[in-house]
Amino acid sequence: MQIGCTKNLLTTLAVKAAEKTEAADLFCWSANLLTIKRRKAVVVVNDSNRFGFVLYGLKAKDFSQLKTLIEDGIRRCLAAENISEAVIRAYFEQADDLVFTKTRGRVAVARLNKACERADLFDNWLDTSARYQTDLSRMINNDLFKPDKTRDYSHPYELLLADFQRFYGEKIISIEAADLLIKLDLGATSASRRLLVPLGITFADLHKIIQVAFDWQGVHLHGFLVLDDRGQPVLNLACKFDDDFDPFDDGQTVWDQDVRIDDAMKKRRQIRYTYDYGDNWCHEITVFNIVSDYDKNYPTCIMAEGNRPPEDVGGIPGYEAYQTAIGNPDHPDHAQFKSWAASHWKPAVDLAITNRQLRHVLKR
Repeated sequence: MQIGCTKNLLTTLAVKAAEKTEAADLFCWSANLLTIKRRKAVVVVNDSNRFGFVLYGLKAKDFSQLKTLIEDGIRRCLAAENISEAVIRAYFEQADDLVFTKTRGRVAVARLNKACERADLFDNWLDTSARYQTDLSRMINNDLFKPDKTRDYSHPYELLLADFQRFYGEKIISIEAADLLIKLDLGATSASRRLLVPLGITFADLHKIIQVAFDWQGVHLHGFLVLDDRGQPVLNLACKFDDDFDPFDDGQTVWDQDVRIDDAMKKRRQIRYTYDYGDNWCHEITVFNIVSDYDKNYPTCIMAEGNRPPEDVGGIPGYEAYQTAIGNPDHPDHAQFKSWAASHWKPAVDLAITNRQLRHVLKR
């Protein structure tokens, strides 16, 4: 595996660059040394797809073991995309030993420079206590760019998976997922979505998924309540923007971004998700099954019935009044409701559009 280093990085490493050899771009990475918030960082990106990661807060002794740190970083960023351990192992076996070379041409340097620009731009995502920068690396890999004149705009994480599928076959991902039925209570009726959701996510991620699945706009507070077999609450999860909520008041209350869903899902807990505490839209989440070999690293919606109400309609009573008026052209409020709803509601769920949005929801 060749790590094409900039002159600045090679000087810091105080090593002689190895000779560059012919190798597929997927097995070559480029690296640069820069300073972010007065501390040294190394940005590493793949020459084929610009997917990469950031190592931060490096000291002099760290550069003596930079090969190990980069190898570990590559493993971590591939695992973060849920590429299977067997495929990652095959990748390193095919790549041979890691060596430092000079950079591999203008295209590789241009892509590396772009990643460095984004690392500097999004320095507010830095975790100053960590060497491997999970959130900042995700921001780099979420960039939208045009690889060349013949291809459309893509994200680095999409191109990475496409590269691995070409080299190692279609099924490079095999993870556990929860098969969920989510039912939104609308009073006399309901709206339902059935979703396959990776288990390695947090409840904050599940909130994002539900918002997309029901086409909510995400402008209100939300929370989760996890219930035991007797219907008693065992965990109360609030969103980070809920200022009236102290997550350390009791043992049942925490931030949703700090808790993964896997334990509750595997125990088949009943889960209640509430969106907009004014309108109080309650979604009952039921675990149908745990899928052991889900082949995607994003959620998919496999069933959708019914539409969610307009935002800020006034809860179930307001929604019932809205339906009465909107369904009767002679109703005195018909024209007003129809005009108002145009900016608050989509008339029908489109499963294809929903799944296109779900493909990227965990990258936000």
